[in-house]
Amino acid sequence: MKLSIIVPIYKVESYLRRCIDSILAQTFTDFELILVDDGSPDNCPVICDEYSKKDSRVVVIHKENGGISDARNAGLDIAQGEYIGFVDSDDFIHRQTYEIALKTAQKNQADIVQWGWVQYSDVNEINSDIEFPNDATIRETIESSNIAEIYYPQICYKINASVWNKLYVRKVFDNIRFPIGLIYEDFHITLSTLNAAKKLVIIAEEFYYYYQRMGSIMHEEYSPKCFTACLVLSKHVDYFLKRKNASQRNYAAHDYLDRYSQHILRVCFEYKQYKKDFTPFRRQYLRKLRYIIFNPTVCRMKKLMAMMLVISPKIAYKICRKYFPECLFESMR
Repeated sequence: MKLSIIVPIYKVESYLRRCIDSILAQTFTDFELILVDDGSPDNCPVICDEYSKKDSRVVVIHKENGGISDARNAGLDIAQGEYIGFVDSDDFIHRQTYEIALKTAQKNQADIVQWGWVQYSDVNEINSDIEFPNDATIRETIESSNIAEIYYPQICYKINASVWNKLYVRKVFDNIRFPIGLIYEDFHITLSTLNAAKKLVIIAEEFYYYYQRMGSIMHEEYSPKCFTACLVLSKHVDYFLKRKNASQRNYAAHDYLDRYSQHILRVCFEYKQYKKDFTPFRRQYLRKLRYIIFNPTVCRMKKLMAMMLVISPKIAYKICRKYFPECLFESMR
């Protein structure tokens, strides 16, 4: 079998048929569709079973609720395809997605192919009936013995961390699974998947239709769950520390500082009720501070701000607002 497409499913009854139909309508047909019912309390389990009876390519897993990472991992554990793709169950894809992505991967011997996406909502419907040429428009080819080692700053803004707009050769996930219980789960595995790849091709075509709906994880009210963003970038620093790559570590630490300042200042001045929840992230920051203070990619004023985040958040906020407003949430600028 050429391809396994994994769809984690939880409380998306209104959108699920559209998602599944878009996958089964692919112009490339040699695939299995793994629907992972993550203990959904609505009619999703019934819908999944209905499709499995109608199409032999559909494989259904019913499991207790464990979150999107656990659901994706369950799909990876049984996937039989030479390539792996992911689709979120409230989104859908263009019918040519995997035909063109697979052709691109094979023609260029790429381990990962990334394509574009379009955001839409109930008030912003899109036209998905367009026809794409069979040959993709290659925006960039990134080739290295270790792509992760050139992540900062060359390609970090070119590679979207999400897995749903990518095709992966199966070996990329041989030793990688999604972290359980964390949001921004895709970001946690970005460097690991790049480390397992030798060649990445980015194409211009927008195959993925990303639905913005109220109630989804990415649109929840600000809460301690959002602190996970600090954890992700802290792990990036650790990743390059372990590999003794000082240059990449410096860039990662700079990126980490920008994200940490966003959250610590928001907690100090907008969401004071979360100060206790943020304590572990403060400790984490103190352990990373030396990689910021002695970092040649961080300017003197930002280093001062970095120290004030520990000594006086009020002063840090004034510095940040005047010199580095991009490091603040919009509500604090």
